[in-house]
Order: sequence, then C-alpha cells, then structure tokens
Amino acid sequence: MQLFSALTAFAAFNLALALPSGAETGVVTQVTTDEIPAAYKISNETLIATRNLEERASLGVYFCVNANWGSPCQHITSQPNQCIGFDSTLDGRISSIGPDQGTYCRFFYSYNCIDSSPSNCEHLDLQYPGFADLSKFSGCGPNPNDRIHSYFCVPTS
Repeated sequence: MQLFSALTAFAAFNLALALPSGAETGVVTQVTTDEIPAAYKISNETLIATRNLEERASLGVYFCVNANWGSPCQHITSQPNQCIGFDSTLDGRISSIGPDQGTYCRFFYSYNCIDSSPSNCEHLDLQYPGFADLSKFSGCGPNPNDRIHSYFCVPTS
C-alpha cells in the first residue's frame, strides 16, 4: 500500500503543479476517467504489481550480541510469519533487539517458534524501536537476555 500511496501523492503533487492560474486548491471537482491525463493513470497491471511487491515485502530485525547495540550485530530479514532460527553467532546470545519500523515480532526462548509454556510467557513480543539491553527488561516470564532461539514477524499495519 505504501507504493500505491506514494504514487497517488506524487500524482496529486504534479496535478497541483499543473493547475491553471487562478484555479483554487482544496476544491473537489468530480472528473470522469477520460478527463484524467494519461500520465497520471495507473493501469491494473501496475496495481497488481504493486500489491504483489507489498505481499513479498520483507520484515527486518537488528540483533546484537552485546547490550546497547554492541557488536557483533546482524540485520536479518524474513517474510511475514516465517519462523527464523539463528546461527551460532546469535543463537542464545542476543542482548539487543530492534525490529524495523512497521514490524511486530515474537521472539521465542525455544527453537522452531514454539512457546513451550504459554502461561509462563516463554516468549517476548517487541516492535519498533525494540529494546537496547534485554538484561534490564522486565515483563511477563523470565528475563529474555541471551535466551532467544527463534522468532517470527508480521507487519504492524
């Protein structure tokens, strides 16, 4: 939807620039499809391509082994609802987590995105901007510092 919104805003901006002198801005005038300049029309193929791009959009998370974004760090992208496990660099060693803007993630203290004890909060939910020092995190369940083994993300909107 962001690309479609950007295209719409761009078209509106250019139409505003092309207003004849003396024309009022902010006045809504209904026009037919034939009255829209060809340069501003969006074809069905463009809309379909835009929608498919959004459906394929990846979600990113910035992970660091040390608190306060201390290296080593990695930015990992995934598809929505895709369970991600870590290599030995990060597995069970994460102290800072920063989901990208527009991203909501659930981080599990077990492998394969399985919450082994839902009533005991064996997971951590975060969204942008994340948390810089998991050793200081207080919430439901055990402290998440150096306990994350898998996660999945979804877009917030």
